[in-house]
Amino acid sequence: MSAPDVRAGSGGDPLVQRGRKLLLVTVWVVGLVAAVGGTVALVIATSAGGVALSIFYALIPVPILLAVFRWLDGYEREPRRYLAATFVWGAVGGVLIALAVQLPVQEIWDPPMRISATYVAPLSEEPGKGVILVLTLLRRRKVIDGIVDGFVYGGIAGLGFAFTENVLYYSSAYTEAGELDMPGALGATGTFFARGIMTPFLHPVFTMCFGVGMAMAVLARRRFTKVVAPLVGLAAAMLVHGGWNAAASSQEPWWILAAYAGVIAVLSGQIIWALIARRNEGRVLWMALTDMAQRRGWLHVDEVPYLARLGLRGRARAYARRTAGDGAADAVRTYQRFAESAAFLYDGVMRGRPKYRAVERVDALRAGMAYVRPSIVLPPPVRIVKRLPRPVRPPAWGHPPPRGHPGPPPGWQVPPQQGPVFPHHLPPGRR
Repeated sequence: MSAPDVRAGSGGDPLVQRGRKLLLVTVWVVGLVAAVGGTVALVIATSAGGVALSIFYALIPVPILLAVFRWLDGYEREPRRYLAATFVWGAVGGVLIALAVQLPVQEIWDPPMRISATYVAPLSEEPGKGVILVLTLLRRRKVIDGIVDGFVYGGIAGLGFAFTENVLYYSSAYTEAGELDMPGALGATGTFFARGIMTPFLHPVFTMCFGVGMAMAVLARRRFTKVVAPLVGLAAAMLVHGGWNAAASSQEPWWILAAYAGVIAVLSGQIIWALIARRNEGRVLWMALTDMAQRRGWLHVDEVPYLARLGLRGRARAYARRTAGDGAADAVRTYQRFAESAAFLYDGVMRGRPKYRAVERVDALRAGMAYVRPSIVLPPPVRIVKRLPRPVRPPAWGHPPPRGHPGPPPGWQVPPQQGPVFPHHLPPGRR
């Protein structure tokens, strides 16, 4: 069976993004150069043992928080190359921008430590981390196109920045402790407890404020909101950052406890908001796939649970692997990924907010689904008895379409029909 031709129009393959290889090469080269150069400089300034211990401590919270952000991004998975680029930017680009501001300020004005921590650090570090979020808007295919994306990209940029900053703090604590005739590891371990155990989420919390502001700007229809939302998000990030630094630099226990409680309150609000946004993404995915099945006939309605529910998606892949081998499991995974991407693009078209080349991309993904479909094996149909809660904003899928939107293309106007019926639960050879 030959692969389908998914090219649409004169713009080439709508599923291939230009600049992917350049992005990957840039990320890896910058990350490698920064890692090697930074490590060598720290070893010269401190010691090899101190740097190794510092890197080890700084790495501990990274996979845990990355796993949290990947779970949050479960319904509309972001490309790993973009997530890697965001982390590298936070760890390298954000730090360099912050240092480019802080070092001259320190050299020229030499402000007290509390003033520098309260004002200079937030004003330089938050925009530095947020540059990567602004750069995503320069792409035609907006990387951040929802609230969940704002949390994910903002959090990962802050996590990258925190990693590099923690390495510097732990190395400094290791060296200073040695100068006081104390074991260097003891000083680094104490700093790790304060930064890596008690407050590993600080920089992600700060930058998520800006990330959500960028997401709201992308989703907004009014020009005023598009301009104001990122500014409010950036101001909130600076305010929370500056408040925490002011309390921490005061060395007053009650102020530190109050600031810690305030940061926890902000984090709690972000968690609640992110969970609601994630649940809404699941609802959108379910409704779009159901409409694609019932109104368009692009897939069978019995496939929807195995495409829209995360737990059932994993169960379907496991069933395919047990029944027909790894090839069938890979086919199911590909089919799920194509259907998921097509559903979110379809939802944007039907709401009157189409993404870049959305119609072409949906058609190309449908071609990919048709190509993979003969190889997939799904479990027997399941019926979801629990009624789906009402979405926050019902989709504008009625007729006529929203004002200023021409509606779906003529090729999508097919009569309601069921998808092709065949026993998904049997291996290909037994159908």
